[in-house]
Amino acid sequence: MKYNQLSLASPRSAHSLMLQMMGTKPGQILDVGCSTGLMAGRLTERGNSVVGIEMDPDRARLAERFCRRVINADVSSGNVFEQLGEAFDVIIFGDVLEHLLNPEDVLRRCKVCLKPGGFVIASIPNIANYRVRIGLLMGRFRYEDEGLLDRTHVRFFTQATALEMVSAAGFRVVERRFSAYRLPRVLLEALPGLFAVQFVLKATPSGIDDCAA
Repeated sequence: MKYNQLSLASPRSAHSLMLQMMGTKPGQILDVGCSTGLMAGRLTERGNSVVGIEMDPDRARLAERFCRRVINADVSSGNVFEQLGEAFDVIIFGDVLEHLLNPEDVLRRCKVCLKPGGFVIASIPNIANYRVRIGLLMGRFRYEDEGLLDRTHVRFFTQATALEMVSAAGFRVVERRFSAYRLPRVLLEALPGLFAVQFVLKATPSGIDDCAA
């Protein structure tokens, strides 16, 4: 996750919304794609016990300052979740799922280490944001170093397809919020599919693995 101090400081950023949706009760947190551990640091300050998973070895080493334990691994391959050997109250995927070829499979497999009553929180970029739409109308679709058109994104989601992905992985969305900067809240709430920069979803296991095949 490409956390930075600005995104964690803004109350309307996806990262701040994720923190708000976790509540205030301390628990066992799994931060998937923890990067250098900025989010983990905030969670630890709140009394949580945080385990991180990070594919980049240099970032994983930096994250060790804030996490009880960091696993240097790629969640897309192997049995990372099965091998953790512990269960969590919350699993977070902050700006992670869009980087995976098969995010549904990763979401489905993470349930093995989720405690009863636990939940997942994910932030997912909105490819249907009005800025991207205007660019397409003008014939522009140019990858960038970060943001909605981050060149490392391999999957793109609208609000509808993000909800479908979560459902296909065997989860039920129980809360959703929308992030956007410098935009009146009334517009964001009325037309999130157009104005949201990211969707922040809180989901619990539905008890049905719809795409087990």
